[in-house]
This record gives sequence, structure tokens and C-alpha cells, in this order.
Amino acid sequence: MNPQAGNGKVRALYESWGYETISEQQPSADGPVLTAMLRAIRRTTPASSAGSPE
Repeated sequence: MNPQAGNGKVRALYESWGYETISEQQPSADGPVLTAMLRAIRRTTPASSAGSPE
């Protein structure tokens, strides 16, 4: 993601969804700095298997 996109609005939107910056890289000297963002996901246990002995 280009952190300058939309004057920073795109980055702010991703952050509001819980994404965090994990890396910034510039693939070429004349290209933009790009940001890699990651968001934790939550796992849910299916109701049918919760508490069932196997």
C-alpha cells in the first residue's frame, strides 16, 4: 500500500480496521515507498464441535 495515497487517508482507513505496519520498502529508487500491513484474525470454533468429546 502506498502510504501517501489519498494524502494518507488510505493508510488511516486500514489502521481503523486494525491493520498495523510491518514493513516499508522502496522497490526502486524512483518509485514510491510501499507499506506492508497486517491484521490479526480471530479464530472461532464451530458450535457443533465445541465441547464435544472425540
